[in-house]
Amino acid sequence: MSMVDFRDIHLLGDFIVVCRTRSISAAARELNTVQSAVTQRIHRLEQACDTQLLTRHSRGVSPTGQGKVLLQFSEKIESLLYEANQEMHDWLSSPSGKVTIGMPPSITPVLATPLIENFTSELPNIDLSVTEAMSGYLEGWLENGDTDFSIVFQRPRKAGIHATPLLDEDLFLIVTPDLAAGLPSTVSIQDIAQLPLVAPSRMHSTRHMLESAASEAGLELHVLSIDAGNLLIRQSIIRKMGMVLSRAAAAPELEAGSLVAIPITKPKFTRTAYLLERREASGSHLINVARLQILSTVSMLVKQRIWKGRPRSALSDPIG
Repeated sequence: MSMVDFRDIHLLGDFIVVCRTRSISAAARELNTVQSAVTQRIHRLEQACDTQLLTRHSRGVSPTGQGKVLLQFSEKIESLLYEANQEMHDWLSSPSGKVTIGMPPSITPVLATPLIENFTSELPNIDLSVTEAMSGYLEGWLENGDTDFSIVFQRPRKAGIHATPLLDEDLFLIVTPDLAAGLPSTVSIQDIAQLPLVAPSRMHSTRHMLESAASEAGLELHVLSIDAGNLLIRQSIIRKMGMVLSRAAAAPELEAGSLVAIPITKPKFTRTAYLLERREASGSHLINVARLQILSTVSMLVKQRIWKGRPRSALSDPIG
């Protein structure tokens, strides 16, 4: 039994046009081809169906009984193809799927809310999940596939992870206004060593930076280690302890005036924020669109000086 298969699907489009115009010559003009080419395609379709599909007469052509059956299904196929193309176009402009972003507690106060708001308004079909952990854990989660992106403050150790530098940010001594009143307008590692401090564990890059500077100066720091969320660390500062943080990490308290940021000049502490992703996922359209949205959001925050730092090249044209 002869039958039409997907190899003949392009012939159905010509058949629909011929049936609609009821003329081979008119169909040829609409299809921007010659009449003989349309006649040949209809003949091939009739051979595939093993039946006559058109009746020729003086006024042109009209579908036979079986031709009408094929026309009905051809129009359904045409409609399904249109819907498929439309849905693919819609997905490209606003893809759907789940995206998980991990970030450390020192970034969450300044980035989490704008990122969620921008994804909701610009990419409503993406199910965004934001998770929080120290940088050391985030790289492992990314490598294991638990997150799609991670924002960290140290270069990745694994070859399968790609790092995009976002910005360089200075670190400050964050204290209460009462404690700041007894300190100079800029502080050194010697000044910091005189204060009780709260900091993450020695695995943390900022803790390592501090202790290295203190060791080089022959000083010993008085540090309470807290491996917990940044909110708990900021609450400890309010209890008359100091912390070396970026402005972004304590943004709510700095804006409210409950904490003060004092510049550190001797030595100056700076760290780089990196956007990490798995190299194997870089070809995904969903991941590419999500990356652009992350870069666009960070760029906006830096330009508006909500996230204070010196932008790297990735933020100069995040949409391009």
